[in-house]
Amino acid sequence: MTTAKKPRNMTMRCPHCTTTMVARTTVNETPCSREARLVCPECMFSAVAQVILIRQLTPSVRPNPAIILPIANPNLQHFKGKHGNDDTRPPANDEMPPAAEGAAT
Repeated sequence: MTTAKKPRNMTMRCPHCTTTMVARTTVNETPCSREARLVCPECMFSAVAQVILIRQLTPSVRPNPAIILPIANPNLQHFKGKHGNDDTRPPANDEMPPAAEGAAT
């Protein structure tokens, strides 16, 4: 028997008591932005939040010509699974190839 996974929705914590806030209303402002009215069920704090698409990581297979988002720098994408110490480029201060270093002395 498999258990169904609960869908993961984006949440925000109350800045005062750190309880998960509840979205009372959400409104699409533009095709790339959404506004939500949030309330904390614990301390009754309420606020308005915005979610805005600022850059694309992967282009759409059905792009809307009216939507223009900058492409993210691929070097900043952390989901590639490459660790920071896996850099195989030669150091910037290494002017001679390794074989030539021994011959120079």
